[in-house]
Order: sequence, then structure tokens, then C-alpha cells
Amino acid sequence: MKALEVIALIVAIGIIVKLIALLCCKKKWVKFVKKFYKNTGLAVLIFLILGVVVFGYLIQELTIIQIFAAMAFCGILAGLSLCAYPGEIIGFAERVLKGKLPGLVWISGLIWLVLSIWVLVKIFY
Repeated sequence: MKALEVIALIVAIGIIVKLIALLCCKKKWVKFVKKFYKNTGLAVLIFLILGVVVFGYLIQELTIIQIFAAMAFCGILAGLSLCAYPGEIIGFAERVLKGKLPGLVWISGLIWLVLSIWVLVKIFY
């Protein structure tokens, strides 16, 4: 099995497990989520490591343009899911805009900016 197939397999199993957990074990799922995000530093470290590893495998097999096109599809699916909670999303957006953005948001934004510039350079040069 190739690396991309392993990544896809892990994501598919993770999605199925999450959906089953949400259907039959909501309290356990919420407990897991609270525990995971309570230690923000560890969560950030896990996401950064996974992001670097997955991106490393993706960029060996796909172009940055292909990766961004796939991200567009994922973003659309995420946005569709968020449409079920308009009040919470609007409230979250308003809270974010009222306060000072944390450093982590700026770091994430910088990563998005660098990757976006990379896409533009590949498309136009």
C-alpha cells in the first residue's frame, strides 16, 4: 500500500469512527474532544507534526495545485457541515473579531499565505 493510500485509509476509518461515535456515544466523544483540546500545546504539536508528515507525502505524489484543489473540496464539505450551526459560527466570528488574534492564528495564517503564494507562482510562472 502506498503512502497516500495509507493516509486515505486512516482518514476514511477516522471519519467512520467519528460518525459512529457521534451517533451512539455523544458524551464520550465530547469528553474526548474536551480532553484533547484542553492541552492546547500538545494539540498544536500533534497537528503540526501530522501536517508536516502528511504534506511531505502529498507533495511527493501531487502538485501544490492539486493539493489546493482537493483542499477546496474539503473546505466546501466543512462549510456545508458548519451551515447546521449558523448562530454558533456567527457568534464565534464576532468573538474572534472583537479580540486580539492569538499568535497561533498568525502562524497558521502565515502558513496559508506561503502556500497560497506558492500556488500562484506555479500557476502564473
